[in-house]
Amino acid sequence: MTIQPDDPRLVLAWIQAWRLRCCPPDTILAGELTPGLAHHLQHCPYCRQDREEALPPPALDLAVGPAGAGISPLPGELWSLAATSAGWGAKDRYYSPPVVLVMDVVPDSGGIVVVQTYGDMALAGPDDIALGNGCSGFAEPWNRYTVRTTDLAMRMGRVSDQCAAAVRKALQENACHAPEEGSLLWFFRQVEVETGYHFTQQALAGVYPLGNSTSTSSLSALDPDTLAEDLRLLPVRLPEIRPGDPPDQLLARTMPADDLLPLAAAGQAHNRITILFFTVLRGRIREVRAVPGELTLQAVQDGMLQVSGRCDICPVRNSRWIFRWQSREWSIEPLPGQHGMADGVFWAVFPVADLREPEKGELTVRVLLFPEEGDAC
Repeated sequence: MTIQPDDPRLVLAWIQAWRLRCCPPDTILAGELTPGLAHHLQHCPYCRQDREEALPPPALDLAVGPAGAGISPLPGELWSLAATSAGWGAKDRYYSPPVVLVMDVVPDSGGIVVVQTYGDMALAGPDDIALGNGCSGFAEPWNRYTVRTTDLAMRMGRVSDQCAAAVRKALQENACHAPEEGSLLWFFRQVEVETGYHFTQQALAGVYPLGNSTSTSSLSALDPDTLAEDLRLLPVRLPEIRPGDPPDQLLARTMPADDLLPLAAAGQAHNRITILFFTVLRGRIREVRAVPGELTLQAVQDGMLQVSGRCDICPVRNSRWIFRWQSREWSIEPLPGQHGMADGVFWAVFPVADLREPEKGELTVRVLLFPEEGDAC
């Protein structure tokens, strides 16, 4: 499917999508001229005209209860996000809550992996999947992110089994259509991804603690003089050892040996990564394990790259998580305090404004475990 900009129906569908995703509701548009509204009016001719011509809407006093109270979302269900999560955000837009398709519930963390949906099939691409089961619209497998249970407001229905299976397959294969740059479909998908980014940012603050809350042990516990020596005894491939390399940089560049760790050599899907867990005893690395991880979010906005994912393991109490976004040419550390791991879900935010093609990097995760007597997974 190629969207032609001279098709009046598609142009109208795009304008409606823009207004739905980027413009404030009438109660805010006709209300007080706040800084957020003033900035938005500078960019949006539709809202400027509506504010000049429309009568103020009636004042509504809607009681909004706590979001997500007592709900148990299940995979395959459609949920609206809570109105309490709406608001002004990047690019002077007002982000109204979309309807999302629940794909996975992360046990014990309050996190939910969702796929965003949209209601007008006129803007569906060849890789979008009709919801079915009497529901209008389509699921966007290319727009997956994480929210909290408390971010959900109302169950809107359930998609067909065929839709749920097709979306899950698309997520596993991680293959998506690349619309022609500058087409209406391309612009629509940019707005959809930016909408999801806005809501998952809020979720990260609740699902994932600020800082490295699980990292109660310091890299200073490692003996830097014997680190390379210890690594050479393990099934890993060491990088070039440079004098003065700090332990975290050396570990970030250390890769699993393909012959002994076939998980890393099996040609994983793009959203799968191999996380190396190193066991540290009395300042020496004694063991390494390869653990599969899954990326659930990778998005760049305003010079920041945000990633999050899952790792279905139970680390010991004392651990140190190391995150890097790197390629052959560069290695970027997360912003201070903007990374962490809790209940099987990890996240990190990297500054990438100075990189020409940040999307060509890869996420590297290394974990140091400092077991104490009695620790167990």
